Amino acid sequence: MRPPAAPPDTLVQSLLVDPEGTTAGYRISSGGGYHSRTRERGWSEGRRLTPEQVAAIERAIGDSGFDALEDRYERRSHEHEPSTLWFQVARPEGLRTVEVVGGARVPALERLTARLTEIVGSA
Repeated sequence: MRPPAAPPDTLVQSLLVDPEGTTAGYRISSGGGYHSRTRERGWSEGRRLTPEQVAAIERAIGDSGFDALEDRYERRSHEHEPSTLWFQVARPEGLRTVEVVGGARVPALERLTARLTEIVGSA
């Protein structure tokens, strides 16, 4: 499976693809745009993040150890086709993708996601 496409100004994109191929998640642009995607509605625009929130997101990514993560994590699953989480972050060399298959635990990614949720909700 290939990672989902992302617009060129994407700072962070997190998408969960279920076994049926439907997706849900969110995207944050470098300019502060926030979009969420539900299985039912597709992409919808949310409120704009402040420059301070975008800077905090960039710091959180830098502090998270994201660059040291493996490209793929997989938990053996009894499901025929398990769900896949695609977590993508803009880095100087381009969009970096971490693929998490079958509910594998990636503590550093879980901490980063929690921090991003906190930052996005802090307006």
